[in-house]
Amino acid sequence: KSNTSLQILDLMGNGLDDECIATIALALSDHPAIQFLCLDFNEFGTEGTRAIGCFLQTNKHIEELHLCCNGIDCAGATALANGIRHNTSLHTLLLTFNDIGDDGVSQLAQALTINTTLKKLWIPSNRVRYNGLSALGQAIPNMKGLRELHVGDFYETNGASELLDGIKNNTTLTSLYFQSAISFIHTEEGDEEETSHDR
Repeated sequence: KSNTSLQILDLMGNGLDDECIATIALALSDHPAIQFLCLDFNEFGTEGTRAIGCFLQTNKHIEELHLCCNGIDCAGATALANGIRHNTSLHTLLLTFNDIGDDGVSQLAQALTINTTLKKLWIPSNRVRYNGLSALGQAIPNMKGLRELHVGDFYETNGASELLDGIKNNTTLTSLYFQSAISFIHTEEGDEEETSHDR
């Protein structure tokens, strides 16, 4: 709370639970410099994510937020969506390997019709099927900020078709990935071998 220069905070893989995350989010709520926060591979769920949602509503400097591989469910995604509606600085949100489901994706999609600054969203491996893809398809024509969307690999043809129909009326999205989260990470890092096709 007393630090005014911290820009990067990486707490990946530290077993942080809801209470820990709430404490961190509160301390950073009006931090004047924090730009990058990584909380990947921890052990928090709904309550911790609600605290992060509140943090997004008040912090004016955060630009990149990594929340992969935790226990974020639909309620947590809804809290994040509420934060995104009010946030004007965040441009990257990674939610890979959580449990937000179709309803959580729908909430995030609606928030992105209001938010104009979030440019990159990753949601692979979150139990997203037809309803979630359909919600994205309906909302994406009205998204003005999003540039990169990674939805993961799907075998829900009708949902994917609705998402692609929505893209026909979107003028800002530049990258859309239908790809295994694991193989995508390996590609990004330059690895030659894909070791998993987790859905």
